[in-house]
Amino acid sequence: MQHEKTLWPLTAVLCLFAIMGINTVRAATSVPEISLRVMPARQLGDLPRTYRPSVMMSWADEEAVNAFLSLPGPLGAVRVTLEPLLTQASSLADFKARLARNAGRLKRLAERGADIVVTVARMPRWLAARSGDAPAGPYGFSVREASPPRDYAGLEELGFAVVSILNRELGYAPWYEFWNEPESPSFWSGSSEELFQAYEAFARGARRADPAAKVGGLAVGGWNDPRAGESAKQPLLHAFIERAAKRQLPLDFVSWHHFISSPEEGWTGAFTVREWLRAAGLSPQMPQFVTEWNRWKTFPEWFDPGRDTAEGAAFILAAMEPIEKAGLRGHTIAALQDFNATDSDQAFRGDFGLVTRSPMIRKASFCAIQMLARLGPRRIAVELGPDAAAEGVAALATATPERIAVLVHRYGGDPKGVAIRTLRQSGFHSPEDLALTQQQLGDFVSRRADLPGSVAPAVRTALERARAAAERARDVPASEVIVLPVIESPASGKYRLYWLNESSCNPGAAYRKYRREGQSHGEALAAARNAQALQPQHEGSGPLPPLYFGTYGAALIEIDLGQGK
Repeated sequence: MQHEKTLWPLTAVLCLFAIMGINTVRAATSVPEISLRVMPARQLGDLPRTYRPSVMMSWADEEAVNAFLSLPGPLGAVRVTLEPLLTQASSLADFKARLARNAGRLKRLAERGADIVVTVARMPRWLAARSGDAPAGPYGFSVREASPPRDYAGLEELGFAVVSILNRELGYAPWYEFWNEPESPSFWSGSSEELFQAYEAFARGARRADPAAKVGGLAVGGWNDPRAGESAKQPLLHAFIERAAKRQLPLDFVSWHHFISSPEEGWTGAFTVREWLRAAGLSPQMPQFVTEWNRWKTFPEWFDPGRDTAEGAAFILAAMEPIEKAGLRGHTIAALQDFNATDSDQAFRGDFGLVTRSPMIRKASFCAIQMLARLGPRRIAVELGPDAAAEGVAALATATPERIAVLVHRYGGDPKGVAIRTLRQSGFHSPEDLALTQQQLGDFVSRRADLPGSVAPAVRTALERARAAAERARDVPASEVIVLPVIESPASGKYRLYWLNESSCNPGAAYRKYRREGQSHGEALAAARNAQALQPQHEGSGPLPPLYFGTYGAALIEIDLGQGK
């Protein structure tokens, strides 16, 4: 895991909105009202897979895995890793035996329709060119685990063994992801050339075992990150794509990681990656996976307390639309379970998981995934009022003959996100669409200079709208908004309303509230456990009630058709 340091150039420029120095206070005004119209008659096709529960399951314990698999409906992408098996095995034969004993755990994922991404990383001891259990860097793998192989033929045999067991013997068809964040010497201590040779050997073995095996990678820490310590400044993923095309290597997908401070940041890197693929003579529609992503507003500090509350949950939901618009095949939130256990008198530390480690408590972000899991298979149209983007409000609806589900969420107080959403609403989805340099953009958004006269009128209008919307979002602190939902006829029936907010389905907030009030760790832990459940807060028939949102939150409305009084 490594924070993405280079984001969409436009996104980097929009960071200037946070430092433009205007600090006004919201005047006393009425609470903004946003209309929401749900149109069941307008069918939009299947709900994209990216909205289905998707997670990096690697390193999670059985209790956490069972909690995730208790979610209803189909799954999205799920990332698992062979790293424990590779590090524990003393030989290829030992590894094969361990893999055969453990591979059955993939069955439950396959039965739920998941895109299973199997990560192959950490050089096993019988193949490593270097030895040593000391860390290879300030974080990451050991010296041996980050080592290139001493025997590329042996690495080919490893690829052959993995695919022979999982594909040929057990009938799975996962996506084999080679390595993890190799742009950092903490995860790969060899050169880029040795990395590419290692991938080629593994992929050759995988395809020898099954010509249909899906192989790719390299799970770089950021799509635009160059290899650290090497003179070449070309992004490592770009160099890898060019190498794969030149050598005609097996390459079925590419993968990268994405840690961000705003849910809208940098997903348009997928557009740039497509240009790299096209330029190399490969299909620009090659699948892309983002196999680790999450909020990381505190970087480089590991813990981010917002991950434990409704703020982190709303962050995840707000990222769903830009993920869809980026055209990714799949994504896996990092991570299902916190990487670190808490102290004995503490329950939440702001780690990356959807659930804590010991004891295991489901966070508000797990509640957000539960809401996604309750959506139906077919999407229907929704229409939000014109202020929705500026207020951070979004909605999604699905319908079956028996039930309508409407998910409404808010991630407020995010000027950067407001600007990007406003540009997207104007039809500008990638930096190339604007045809401006970073300097020109920076001068414009900071009001140092106007746009060049050659800028297309549509671009000028879109950027002026985006700048104005972001300035309003920055200068006026986020407050309550009211969403007024209406379901178009002929839909009617009994409804159930579920809330995720400061006081509902928010165990982290409940725990911290009790501790602030002087309650013991045990009492606060009991309150957190009681706050885990996603359950109806209101039920009724007839017109839907107004939805009152604070800065962060989500509401799920389920309508049982034909059951109204």
